Amino acid sequence: MGTTIRTMLAALTAATMLTACAGNEDEGGGESASSTSSTSAEASPASSPGDSETSSELDEAAKQAGVDPADPPEPIASVTMPGAGGGANNAPTEITLDLLSLRRDGDLLVLNLGFTPKKGEPTSYYGWTTTRWAPQIIDTTNLTVHDVVDSESGSVSTGTGPLGTKVGGGQTLHLYAVFAAPPQDVETVTVKPADGAPAFTGVTIQ
Repeated sequence: MGTTIRTMLAALTAATMLTACAGNEDEGGGESASSTSSTSAEASPASSPGDSETSSELDEAAKQAGVDPADPPEPIASVTMPGAGGGANNAPTEITLDLLSLRRDGDLLVLNLGFTPKKGEPTSYYGWTTTRWAPQIIDTTNLTVHDVVDSESGSVSTGTGPLGTKVGGGQTLHLYAVFAAPPQDVETVTVKPADGAPAFTGVTIQ
């Protein structure tokens, strides 16, 4: 799968000790929206010549997430959410979030998602959603919510601020985030992939 999570953590945190952020109790199964097992949203087939730089940035983001951009994994499940729209026209569009993997690595969980706007000009995740990416893992067995692990340099996840990697309609931005793992006997969790998106329920930890 390319770069391991231990390598990513070392690069991102400069060998600083990680501290996990555990949240409050899940509010009675509020994240109950079902995910679909469909594949990615229909992508816009054409790319303009000016997309080469964007494509290169997306390839690099995929590698940082441990994904081979030439051979990405098949989605486990997918959900859709509304997007603000990319570029100057800011036309609303649909965004597909693909759950690619959720795997245990010692005392950590590593989440990989694909983020694919249906149409629009390239802009950052923030440009598409007007928020930074803040996924959560909900341990429904122990009724705890896990936020992304923090280090002294910030959250251990793909950077999604206004100046983050740009993605256009029909392109996929691969995202990763690291969480504290639930106890070993917890085999399934709920994944809240993004603000405004339905949750993935009953996700098996790999």
